[in-house]
Order: sequence, then structure tokens, then C-alpha cells
Amino acid sequence: MHHRVKNNLQIVMSLLNTQSAFLKNNAALAAIRESQNRVQAIALIHQKLYSSSNVAFIDIAVYISELVNYLADCYDAHERGIRFEQQIERVKIDVAQAVPVGLMLNEAITNAIKYAFPHKRGYINISLGTLDDNNIMLSIADNGIGLPQGFDIKEASSLGMEMMKALSKQLGGNFKMENSEGVAITLVFRAEKNFGNIEN
Repeated sequence: MHHRVKNNLQIVMSLLNTQSAFLKNNAALAAIRESQNRVQAIALIHQKLYSSSNVAFIDIAVYISELVNYLADCYDAHERGIRFEQQIERVKIDVAQAVPVGLMLNEAITNAIKYAFPHKRGYINISLGTLDDNNIMLSIADNGIGLPQGFDIKEASSLGMEMMKALSKQLGGNFKMENSEGVAITLVFRAEKNFGNIEN
């Protein structure tokens, strides 16, 4: 099943790629590219599930590493002097939660790459770990230019922001975005099912 889903997502990626070939408008091309990245974030999850002996849980550390590499390549992040730091516990996350977590990561990392460093180098730190037996904390932080003065997360209405709000709600999580020597996004959510550390 996961193999079929992954193949269908790859078809969607190809359709988006074909559509982009006929577009001349830069804003439309950027929107197609961001949609491709969202589809790829989901496809990576199904790729991991298909190659795993356990089709109910995903090794989130391996997934995040591959997603970061994919997004860094898409936006030439390394060439722009943006480095990535990762502190990820090797925990298993239920597939029903892996998709919104993956999309959340995609939006937050993409925003940081695109907007945090207009004139300088910097870093993006991604961390994920267990707070206790039931809760997980995800954090994406950068040392870029920070949020605009007067920014109010409740009033922000961009597609990416609306997606992150909806995804955190889907996870039943507590979502925060604030200035902290750059932008810091944190999401604390309750694991849907029992999870545990993956042995090396």
C-alpha cells in the first residue's frame, strides 16, 4: 500500500513539474515548487515505511535528515552559507502523525531558508525529543533577521502559516513562534500511540 501511495505521489510531482514548464510567472513557479516540496515531504515518509519491516511507525531521525538534505539542495542553502544543526532523538512516530510532522518541518525549514538570511550566513537548528512517556517536542530555530516588528501569529495569514496552525491543531499540539536571536518555532504534541527509542 505504501509503495502505491509513494508511486502516486511521484506522479503528482511529475504533473507539477510538467505544469511548471508552461509557466512564465515567477510567483506561480514558486508556488508550484513549494507544492512539489510538500508532496516530497509526504513521499519520503511512504518511502521510509515501504523499506521498513514496521509499516506503522517511522524512524523520525532518518526522515528529518533526508528532508533537510532535500530542502537544502532545492534552495541552494549550502552555497548561501546556511548550515544545519540537528539534535534528533531516534524515536518511532506513528504514521498518522508523521505526515503532519513532516509537513510542519517542510514549512518551517523552507521559510527559514527563504527569509531568515537575506544578506548573511547563518544556521538552522532542528531538534526533536521526548519530554516524557507521552509528549514530543519539535523545534526549528534560526539565527536570522527574526520576525517583523509587531508580528502576531494569530493574525498571520500566509499559506505556510495557516498550514502550520492547521497541522499543529491536527496533532493536538501547542504551537509557538517567537523571536529568539532569530525565529524559534516550537511544537509540543502528545504521541498518538506508544513510542520508544530505536536501538542503534
